[in-house]
Amino acid sequence: MTERMNKVNELLTQELSKIFLKEYQEDFGFISLTYVLCAPDLKTAEVGISLFNKSNQEMLVKKLNIDSEKIRRMLGQSIVLKNMPKINFKQDNGVEKVIQIESILNKISKENKNEN
Repeated sequence: MTERMNKVNELLTQELSKIFLKEYQEDFGFISLTYVLCAPDLKTAEVGISLFNKSNQEMLVKKLNIDSEKIRRMLGQSIVLKNMPKINFKQDNGVEKVIQIESILNKISKENKNEN
């Protein structure tokens, strides 16, 4: 990824974080942006979302995708880009996967210790 794309992704992350704090935190609590990947042509961006309260995560992602044009306009007020990307929000369950893998590795480690 080019340095320019890294800067755009970082800028989108910062501005989206501000929007989430202002517009969505009261209803959904702590929202974590896990990644922002903007296409090189700046036409689309994928944003990974994770919530502390997992029961609301799917509902939040649906709400964000419904509100994506509104969010895009809000971004356009604070960021100047040739093209403001269309944003597609996705659930990011990466943290859960890491915890699951760590649990499996700990189990294997304990079994190996018991065998010796």
